[in-house]
Amino acid sequence: MRDAVLASIGRPDRVLIDVRSREERDGKLKPPWTVPNPQGQRGGRIPEASHVPWEQQLNEDGTFKSAVELRALYEAHGVTPDKEAISYCVIGGRSNFAWFALSRLLGYRKARLDDGSWLEWGTIRGVPIERLRMAAAPASLVTTPSSYTCLLLPGIAARTWEDDARGCRGEGAR
Repeated sequence: MRDAVLASIGRPDRVLIDVRSREERDGKLKPPWTVPNPQGQRGGRIPEASHVPWEQQLNEDGTFKSAVELRALYEAHGVTPDKEAISYCVIGGRSNFAWFALSRLLGYRKARLDDGSWLEWGTIRGVPIERLRMAAAPASLVTTPSSYTCLLLPGIAARTWEDDARGCRGEGAR
């Protein structure tokens, strides 16, 4: 599935859905368990992924919201029946909620689940990872080893792209 996820970046007919917490998405919180190579585990998110925390699909009693509410939630994040939607979390458990809501409750035929999720993506060398941070003042330009120029603006969320020859290394806006 990771090849499909990588191929989804930048495609208007596909949308990635990150169902993790805000802290996990922003790279501030990493999985609490030990992975085979903890030095290789990185925080952040897959670039362009929509953030729809899994709890937003549920009512207070733990049941799924109505189809009308779910459709409105997902459409607000660009998830529509005509697009392939791939959900991910850390190991695939929480993203099952999104897959189930989309495929079974809403009937979206192109709903997919990234079973490798962040545990796989966060350890692969060479894939883009985005971290949102606040840029430090004053504004500055950073040129990457691949001659890609990034603009840092004070108080603006900056993106960090790791291991991607097209993107910023260090903190920078794309």
